[in-house]
Amino acid sequence: MIVCESQFRIPDRNNPAIALHEVDFYQAPDMRLSLRYRFNPGEYEVYSKDFRTTYERIIFKDPDLQAALDAGGKAWKQRFGGDQTEDIVCTHEFPLKAFGCKEVIE
Repeated sequence: MIVCESQFRIPDRNNPAIALHEVDFYQAPDMRLSLRYRFNPGEYEVYSKDFRTTYERIIFKDPDLQAALDAGGKAWKQRFGGDQTEDIVCTHEFPLKAFGCKEVIE
């Protein structure tokens, strides 16, 4: 998948410390593995959440979106095995422009 940094700029109304937008690497009835952005200290977090207990575990933190995408892909492969498409950061230009990217390159 292609992920744009610009999609993580709007704070969540219920928790303004994190961005409203999140990316799911996978979601099952009982758990999910997701990527979110925390404004302070300015890091992306890959985390898992168990819906049965509401327990969250942060797996990886880094200010670099590509590093966080790589960590999420690695966690996905550990859980499911096999190959997964590579996740990359949006370049704001086709063909590597994320769905919903509003950035314009001049």
